[in-house]
Amino acid sequence: MTYNNWFLYKNAEKISVTGLTTVAQGSLTLTLKLVQNRNPNIPSAPVTNATEDSLYTYNVIATDENNDYLNFVDNSTLFDINPTTGVISFIPKTNREAGTHSIKIMVFDFKGGFATQEYNLTINAVNDAPVLEFIGTI
Repeated sequence: MTYNNWFLYKNAEKISVTGLTTVAQGSLTLTLKLVQNRNPNIPSAPVTNATEDSLYTYNVIATDENNDYLNFVDNSTLFDINPTTGVISFIPKTNREAGTHSIKIMVFDFKGGFATQEYNLTINAVNDAPVLEFIGTI
């Protein structure tokens, strides 16, 4: 089967489809509607406090009026956001991670639209019990 088309004039096209033994011809008028891409939105409120040795979870919610596929990324070295679900989940492990961290979450719709959310994440240190290390026999 072959498909041939000839541009006749604006918004109209003549289509001819040829089969093995028969030929069918007809006219088809197409109406095209341009849908403008809209930026995604992040309406969820971030979880801004975490504690060392405890699970931190923030489910970043993003919406898109065009129902486009969304991809999440972050700028942090503390964690990796799930690129498809937007879930952040990690356990701060050391006192070095304690303090305030500037976090930037970005969501992209692969059609040029994007949204960002910036917040400060404060990780509180835990006063860990001292550990006595074996230093050898005297």
